Amino acid sequence: MKIFGFDIETIPCRDLPSECVPAFNPGDIKLGNLKDPAKIKAKLEEVRLGFEGNKNKIMSIDPSLCEVCAFVGIFYDTQKEQIVDETKVSVVGDEDNDYEAIYQGWDAIKQAYNAKMPIVSYNGIGFDLPVMQHRAIYNDIPFSPRMYSLLTKKWEGNAHHYDLMLVLSGWNNTRWKKLDFYLKRLNLGSKTEGMDGSMVFDTWKNGEHQKILDYCRDDVLETCKLFARIEPWIVY
Repeated sequence: MKIFGFDIETIPCRDLPSECVPAFNPGDIKLGNLKDPAKIKAKLEEVRLGFEGNKNKIMSIDPSLCEVCAFVGIFYDTQKEQIVDETKVSVVGDEDNDYEAIYQGWDAIKQAYNAKMPIVSYNGIGFDLPVMQHRAIYNDIPFSPRMYSLLTKKWEGNAHHYDLMLVLSGWNNTRWKKLDFYLKRLNLGSKTEGMDGSMVFDTWKNGEHQKILDYCRDDVLETCKLFARIEPWIVY
């Protein structure tokens, strides 16, 4: 079977209007029974530092607040267990944006969709496609709303898009597991050693764009291999 697997990596949006950037609001903090001004000040500072430390992570996983720094799509033959073709786009440098990643990404997805080829991801319904939708809007890149609707339908038996995180959890969000779990559970290997999504932004700031692209590509290839392994039990 010919399938199309894809994945993205994201970083905080760099051209976000200042009014839209998450900001710490002391008024949101519940102080309980604290009355001492010094203790209140210390508590607020502790929470503020935690907020600032997590802000980039929060922005990187919010479709409205992030941008794509890498897109990889792989056309894969599950019978021959080999790559047929692939699309790889990396966003590099402060002057570059994710226009090409979004444009080429949606073009590859559309090719697979029009060919009635199963599209495969890991958390694509909950994350990757909503990000791709938002970034297409911000970059003025048109795509078919009907295609998007079919690819993001949250139902069992969505033959347009096999989101393996949902499929393998039985569409039960209390049983979601990471991709690495199933790769190890089915003796398919593991994800890239020494790299995970939380490290992408720092890696990007360090200029290691190829490292991110390779990491993203490895995730897509492993997702395709996982689909090939469980194909007889999930394809209608």
